[in-house]
Amino acid sequence: MLTRLGDKRLDFLDQIRAVAILTVIVSHYAPGALPGGGLGVGIFFALSGFLIATLLLEIPKFDMPSAAIFVSRRFARIFPAYLVALLAGVLLAGLEHKPHFDRLLAALPGLITFTQMPQWLGFSIGILWTLQVEMLFYVSLPVVMLLLGWRTGLLAYCTAAILLSLCALGFHLSMISQLRWGAALAFGALLSLAWKSGALARLPVRPWLLVVIGAAGITAALPFPSVPLGQWAIQVMVASLSGCALIAAFLLQPELPVLPSTAFIGRISYSMYLVHGLVIDYLLTPPHSGVLRPAIYFGGILVLSALSWRFIERPGIRFGKRLAYTLFWRPAAARAVGG
Repeated sequence: MLTRLGDKRLDFLDQIRAVAILTVIVSHYAPGALPGGGLGVGIFFALSGFLIATLLLEIPKFDMPSAAIFVSRRFARIFPAYLVALLAGVLLAGLEHKPHFDRLLAALPGLITFTQMPQWLGFSIGILWTLQVEMLFYVSLPVVMLLLGWRTGLLAYCTAAILLSLCALGFHLSMISQLRWGAALAFGALLSLAWKSGALARLPVRPWLLVVIGAAGITAALPFPSVPLGQWAIQVMVASLSGCALIAAFLLQPELPVLPSTAFIGRISYSMYLVHGLVIDYLLTPPHSGVLRPAIYFGGILVLSALSWRFIERPGIRFGKRLAYTLFWRPAAARAVGG
């Protein structure tokens, strides 16, 4: 059984990421074949909740400098590729004289700071709401854990997130609309707590059964439509729980098979998420037909994402580590905080 993630990148998590990103890009390309994108979003949220909570729980001494190091490294992990994709969307909208260019330009400060998401302005901008949710999670969870303690803070945060999600969904509370997704992140964080406390290992369930449960949940969530929002949100929650089942299976039995191709797709999945909206909005217009259309879509995503990973994401990760050392000069703590 796996006992620690540390600062390693694990292929089995990348394989689950691959499942998530493939469902997103296929559903956006052919919504009739795969309704809604909530399936991939839910799995991504489960992975984020699990990874962030685990990295925080594995910090030897969790204090203010450690929390600051963690947040700075997560920001450096997310922001460079996000900013490049955002600016590329603005530039392409201007070059193609899109009617929403002025609205997009006005919304740019809020988009850059993750403080405001505009109305739908195409896939390249519309999909960015998930990153706003994740950045809120990255910043708020360490603060609550600092105030209430590691495990108490994590448990309290997850409980509040689930309750707020239920309120937002049940009572249609628009003022906490972004918080309706907190439960999907909380499920992953609670899995981390169960794993680190040893409770997961004591469950009387076989890893293969968890794989079956996860696959069954994903299959059951496939036909959920993207509207109304309540049904789409249920798809996200079911997908998150299914993703947690898959993660738990690999935690209990890390030797479960991993396909090299899926591990690679998982590694570049963040760039694929950012890039596929640009491809839909700008490379698939004017509309292409026949074999040319899927070749442009999937081939363009793969090539652009690999380039983004190599020249934007990886340098951003290295920059985040250097930034942590420079700002806080805590080498031991910085190495302990995962990126």
